Amino acid sequence: MDIKKEKRRRKLFSMRNLIFSVVVIIVVGTYAGVSNLSKALPSVTKANLWIDTSKRGDMVHEVRAYGTLAYENLRWVTSQVNGTIKERLCEPGTEVKADSVILKLENPVLESALKKAQANWNRAQAVFEAKRSELKLKQMEQDSIIAGFEADYEIKRIEAKSTEAIYPSGIVSELELQRAQISSAQAKKLLLLAKQRKNEIQKSIEIQLRAAEAVREQAKIELAIAEKDVESLYVKAGIDGIVQNISVEPGREVTAGASIALVAKPKPLRGLLRVPEMLAKDLNLGLKVLVDIHNRKVEGRVSQIDPSVTNGSVLLYVSFDSELPNNVRADTSIEGKIMLKNIADVISIARPSSANSNSVGKLFVLVPGSNVARRKEVRYGALSSNRVQVISGLEAGEQVIVSDLSQWSDQDAIQLE
Repeated sequence: MDIKKEKRRRKLFSMRNLIFSVVVIIVVGTYAGVSNLSKALPSVTKANLWIDTSKRGDMVHEVRAYGTLAYENLRWVTSQVNGTIKERLCEPGTEVKADSVILKLENPVLESALKKAQANWNRAQAVFEAKRSELKLKQMEQDSIIAGFEADYEIKRIEAKSTEAIYPSGIVSELELQRAQISSAQAKKLLLLAKQRKNEIQKSIEIQLRAAEAVREQAKIELAIAEKDVESLYVKAGIDGIVQNISVEPGREVTAGASIALVAKPKPLRGLLRVPEMLAKDLNLGLKVLVDIHNRKVEGRVSQIDPSVTNGSVLLYVSFDSELPNNVRADTSIEGKIMLKNIADVISIARPSSANSNSVGKLFVLVPGSNVARRKEVRYGALSSNRVQVISGLEAGEQVIVSDLSQWSDQDAIQLE
């Protein structure tokens, strides 16, 4: 029995030794292989590289952007007329009301035109009043004539009626009766003609008055325009606010429509963020934005998106949901995070500079237990400001070089020193 047990122990010991020898050979071979491979690979200083570990978890699909605060309500003050700057009544930083005069212009031509327009108005007004008095006098004269015809007709009518009454008695002759009747009829006809003439004169009066009034109204309009032009020589702020800039000095000539000053209401302010073009395609109105202002976080919403791309970025405007710190001003630098959506249970890494959403890239992944990194193909998903979703090519916990190694794009592996 003891001899059999001893044989079994020797056999088990021999198998253990065989397994151990195989493992040693494999480890030594692998180490030798990696060592030989490392000796043949280009070397990169590890301390100069940005190495991240892939992680599984929820990821906020966000975009980070930088910009400034800006006035939401501002007005460029423009000159309404040609003129020469005579005086600056305000300077940048001055608080003004809408009707505050900030600049005075001078233009002798406009001032002369105002005097001429005033004279034309006075003359047109005088002509109108004279014409109205003249036509009223004619009307009164015609009324007097009609009154005379009415009196004459009434007398002739009574005389004819009386003659007709006594004619049967033979007191008057038939000739006298006919004469009385003809006189009455003639008087009546003259009265009717006078009344018709009065109607025609009335129409003529109305036409002449309308013509005179039209001349007067034209003169009134020209006077109002001339007055407005001269009033425009006193350039007003237009809104309650603070003068931001005055771009002209006394003595300078300006033309109508030229921008000469900027006035803005101090509140409310809004954020202006510039988003890189490649990150802007998922932007929409109403997205939540977390803005960092002097290390204070303020929430807001995307209220406007510029439709054009300028210098590789898209400008978006942020309206804030709460009050801003009291000490902030326009042009204050801000940092914003635009929250696009939350993505659950994904693998992500720090975003390489070359990573684009829904694209394929190649990264160097560290080989565990060695100083070698091998290049692998990686498929990207959603981007955020500092991370990118990895759809395939990496497992959670793998170490990956996210630094720009484009100079080694022709290498399948590199050695880290």
